[in-house]
Amino acid sequence: MTMRRTGFMLAASLLALSACGGDSSGSGSNTPPPTATPTPSPAPAPAPAPAPTPAPTPTPGTSPQTAAELYDTAPDVAACNAGSLKPSVIQGVLDTFNEIRALHGLGPVALSPADSQGAQEAALMMVANNALSHSPPTSWDCYTQAGRDAAAAGNLAASSGGFFTNERVLTGWIDDVNNVVADNVGHRRWMLDPFLTTTAYGRVTTGSGSSFRSAAALKVFNLAQTGPTPTNLPDFVAYPFGNYPDRYFDDRALFSFSVIANKQSKFGANAQVDFSNARITMTDVAAGTGVAISGVSFDNQGFGLPNNLQFKPASVQNGRQYRIDISNVIANGSAQSYSYTFTIVP
Repeated sequence: MTMRRTGFMLAASLLALSACGGDSSGSGSNTPPPTATPTPSPAPAPAPAPAPTPAPTPTPGTSPQTAAELYDTAPDVAACNAGSLKPSVIQGVLDTFNEIRALHGLGPVALSPADSQGAQEAALMMVANNALSHSPPTSWDCYTQAGRDAAAAGNLAASSGGFFTNERVLTGWIDDVNNVVADNVGHRRWMLDPFLTTTAYGRVTTGSGSSFRSAAALKVFNLAQTGPTPTNLPDFVAYPFGNYPDRYFDDRALFSFSVIANKQSKFGANAQVDFSNARITMTDVAAGTGVAISGVSFDNQGFGLPNNLQFKPASVQNGRQYRIDISNVIANGSAQSYSYTFTIVP
């Protein structure tokens, strides 16, 4: 039985190619308000700084289990003080983020320290106003321009009720089951952006017991500090892929597939990949039987890599290997075929 998670919702936004998708707001009850993802627009890349080399076998981050463990300086929402996360907490988020990326053959991201305060202030604004927005107005409580900029350029998440870990936030963004925009995997696409090299994370939690209010922000574009263009990129990014840990998968999740047609730049050929005549088949390898596919859709919107094919298998069982074959994808002007396997593992 694949893990199912509840507790908060999400929403994602676009980079440059279209307007913001999934801005949302909500007030707290036992179900957290939706999460939001920003509407990025391309900006000139800052001078490259050396990027870390991926660890061959990444180790998942360890998430604090209580709000008190998160902070060097605790937030004070009434005073509009965003507080500061412990460096070990931020490192734990990076470790988990990079573990997820490594599962897809993608290199690690590093912290952009210059963006950390903005991400923290974005999270504060969401909690202070009990809402989510990628374009918060100046009339909002605890408004800052840095917080607004981070909200406009990052994944957002919010919750009310019990405490949830940072790993749970990242898991929610990668499976995208609770995205407030139906049939949208924008958060996942930002997290699995092959060209992402740095990030910043903010988290503000207030309350106690079963009365927490919490929000998180992960800045994923327009970062002040970036690394050089990644090398040794794979030919595609698929979810799920290979031996995929159950903790990062939900059996309600949409599957997704993106082609890296241009490995030097995010746009160009990547924005021109055409899935309109693509054919998808899924096979249970041991049984040799097909698995029905539904909900097929595709787009060239700017959530991370600007091409995406998504679909929903009829069923997936843990421990069984499946093969997915995708043919007649037009990339770099010619028809291409792709094949990969995955197994959901403990």
